[in-house]
This record gives sequence, structure tokens and C-alpha cells, in this order.
Amino acid sequence: MCTFEVVYKISVMSKKIYSRFIGCRQLRWIIISIAVIVFLLGGYSYWPLSRAQMSHTVTTVERSYYYVLTADNKDLVYFGGVESDSTFTDASLKRESVIKKSKHTGCWIHQYQFVPSCKGRVMALFPDDKSDGIRKMTNKNLPELIRRERDKLAGTLKQLKRKRANMQYYLRVHNATDEGFNIISRYAAELDQQRDTISRLLDALNKAKGKRVKVKYVSDYSILYLDDSMRIKKIPCRMQKERKGEFRFLQTTDAITPDGAKALYFHLWISWPISKLSSDRMAPNDVPEALAADGSPIFTKHGFFIGIRQQGKVLSTNKFKISLLKLD
Repeated sequence: MCTFEVVYKISVMSKKIYSRFIGCRQLRWIIISIAVIVFLLGGYSYWPLSRAQMSHTVTTVERSYYYVLTADNKDLVYFGGVESDSTFTDASLKRESVIKKSKHTGCWIHQYQFVPSCKGRVMALFPDDKSDGIRKMTNKNLPELIRRERDKLAGTLKQLKRKRANMQYYLRVHNATDEGFNIISRYAAELDQQRDTISRLLDALNKAKGKRVKVKYVSDYSILYLDDSMRIKKIPCRMQKERKGEFRFLQTTDAITPDGAKALYFHLWISWPISKLSSDRMAPNDVPEALAADGSPIFTKHGFFIGIRQQGKVLSTNKFKISLLKLD
């Protein structure tokens, strides 16, 4: 083998060794860079908040809701719930007259514990939310509920007709110059209006006979929050599928976190240790209910986020692990 060939082979081997060395070094730097980024993100997610930032983590969810009885997929009667006697609450043919509203305390949240991932997400507390139970109960016992509602309306209509007959007698034997005639006349007109409303409701329920009837729960949600100028803003949102007990997860309809909102990182594995709150002793994280409603985030005096308040306790963020991972 000549000297030229030996030199050539040594050169080729040197290039291979160098390229492998460079490749290993690049891979090492990539791994180090990723580790540094993860460390910085993790450290930032634990960083304490200022008082101003803490006030911007809290939000309020406003819910508008009602129930509607449908027949062959067409709206028939609207109502606000179910009474203890298994009849509809505030049954009406006008949707606007039965809409109910409620407000629920919550906070802005990141879906992942280290990565900025709010995208307009909010977690709010809905205590004693019976909407699903009412809908399931009404659909299960709907024929009986409709029968009871018809009987109630028929009884009310009978009473109104009897009162109207008495009013007619009074108006027939008196004239406009008699004392109290105008008051009785107005009352008679009100009775006529109530009678007509009840009659139309009764007719609507009678039309449900022989049709496929069903109860739907209709709701709309909005988020109330403080912007950078400490003004209350309102934006629409939608309910997420995943639930955990009384807590609900919502998201703005455009999936954008508004300016002025400060989202919290829920640490699912390494969370701050917390203790049970009690009325007879002051724990380090004890907060009066007057200052922090159930569903509010709780912080230490140094600004570290430690959990969510509910019924005199502070729930650790790892309580919501499965729910957060299952969000859309």
C-alpha cells in the first residue's frame, strides 16, 4: 500500500470520527437546551404572583338557562324547572319569561402544568347544579309530568273563570261613577289576560298527545373578568365536556385568553402542601369566606398559588389531574 493510500484512509477515518463527535456534541447540546427550557418553564410556573396579578386570576361565570318541552322536535312549552309537586316551574309560551340566571366563581387556568396553554379556559364552581338531574328526571317521567301540569292548569283556569264571573256581575250592576269601579275593571282585564295565557298553555300541552315529547336543557354562558383598566368585561364562552364533581370547565368561544386575564398553572404532581381550614384556628392559608368565595384561588402571603377554596377547605391542584388532561 502506497503512502498516498494510507494518508487517504486516515483522512477518511478522521472525518468520520470528527462527524460522529460533532453529532454527539450537537445531540448533547440539544438535550441540555431542552432541559434548560423545561427547567425555566417549570420555575416560571411556580413563580409567585403580585397582588395585581392575583386579582386578575379570579373570574365569574354567568349562566342563563331554561328548559323546553318539545313535541316532534318543535318547541312547545318553556319552563324554569320542576316544582315539588312534579309540575313545571313558571311554564310559559314565551322563552324570555322563564330564563333564569346564576353566577359562579372561577379562575383562569392553563391546561398543562408547565406549558402556557390557557386558550381562554376557565374552571368554575357550580354548587348544587341539578340541571342534568332535572332533565333526566323529566324525560323519564314526562307523561306523568305533563298530566300533572295539565291538571294544574285546568284547575287554575276553572278558578279564573269563577273569579271572572264574579267580576262580570259586579261590572253589570255598577257603573263608571261608582267608587272602585275602575280598580275592579282593571282587575277583570288582568283576569282575562291570565285566563287567555292559561288556555293557550293548556292547548299547547294537549297538542303533545300522540307525539314524541322530550325535555331539553338550554344554557348560555358568559365570563365576567377585570381588564387591565380594572373594568368589568363580558365575553361568551362554552361548556367543556369534562367535569369533576361540582367544578365545570369552560372556554371562550374564540379560544383566546383576553387581555387582563392571568391564568394559573395547576401543578398535578409537585403541588404545594396545604392544610385543612377550620374555624377554631388560623392556618397559614386560612381565608374568610367574605374575602374569598368558594371556587376562588387561594394564595400564600408571598403570592404562591396553592389551591381552590371549597366549603372551608383548600383543594390541592392535583385533585383536578384527570379532568385537565381530558379537556378538549
